[in-house]
Amino acid sequence: MPRNRLIADVLSKTGIVERSGQGVDKIFLYTLSEGKPAPDYSQTDDFNVTATLFATVKDTGFALYVQEIQDSLPDDQKLTVFDVLALCEIRDGAKRPSNRGIALKLEKLGFLEKHGKTNAQYYILPRKYYEFSGDLGTYSLMTDWDINQMWAVLCPFLEKYGKVKRAEINKVLGNHISDKQFRNFIDELKGRGLVRTEGERGQMTYSLGDRYNVQKALINKALEIGLDRLHYNGEAFGSKGE
Repeated sequence: MPRNRLIADVLSKTGIVERSGQGVDKIFLYTLSEGKPAPDYSQTDDFNVTATLFATVKDTGFALYVQEIQDSLPDDQKLTVFDVLALCEIRDGAKRPSNRGIALKLEKLGFLEKHGKTNAQYYILPRKYYEFSGDLGTYSLMTDWDINQMWAVLCPFLEKYGKVKRAEINKVLGNHISDKQFRNFIDELKGRGLVRTEGERGQMTYSLGDRYNVQKALINKALEIGLDRLHYNGEAFGSKGE
């Protein structure tokens, strides 16, 4: 707060100073938009304000992503410091921005993606950010999984540990699917004979089904035959060459 509001108003109207607080908004907007850490005010006390600004870019992909957004928007619609703060929250691991209104706005504009169902909903930055960061693998892991993605993770887990409980599977699958999706996927895998369950709900265990074991045996046999033929053809070719 200015000590003399009248003098502050006069200086503001003459353009000598900016409105109180504007500078801090700009500092946060520019540093975060450039992929740098937020300004550090931890050394501030009752008599002095100390702000430490960091020059090192910690997230080049984020800087490129925000720059692309700003370049695509007209001057009166560019991202505000609060929009960029919301994007940073999601980038840094929050499931949703603290400001719900900003979250909805960014989602509508396509600058945030919502995934998951009901209580398991969460936001992530769009694919473009991960393209800029060279990390599309992480994007794939964070987006909603279909049954094939779930099976690709669940199958080797069951193969290694045999019978497992739902709580153990949850640790492997994380938040990629909802409870309803899990039940639907398990029912389909059971229908295919790839998974079987034992016990009542709450004590149920999951393991690989008989059909999976048969398929695996056939695949291993086919591979064995294929390798034998490859070896035989290689020997025959060598003999012919001699």
